[in-house]
Amino acid sequence: MGGSKRGPCVRESRRSKSREHSVRIPLAPATINLRLAAVRRLAYEASDSGLLSPELVAGIRRVKGVKRVGQQVANWLTLEEGQQLVDAVRIDTLRGKRDAACWVSCWVAAFDDLR
Repeated sequence: MGGSKRGPCVRESRRSKSREHSVRIPLAPATINLRLAAVRRLAYEASDSGLLSPELVAGIRRVKGVKRVGQQVANWLTLEEGQQLVDAVRIDTLRGKRDAACWVSCWVAAFDDLR
């Protein structure tokens, strides 16, 4: 299954070209890395089935992902906007109680991520 001596070099070249193509088209780094991860998983499965040699899978594994630059930017609410949002929930109705419960679960999740 190893093929000829020049086969792996050609395949390695193709893998690099595939990554370069992914970088050239306007995709987010996370999308490119997700696609590379899918190719890696597929290569592992193909290797387990005997369709690809372990050396080829090792070469696929060595293809580096795209670095993420900077931090994600979010549109944060001002203090006044946040207070208006909280004040808009009416807990005297069933729908308002549901909305308040959703808010509480969102706040708990947000602060849990900060830990």
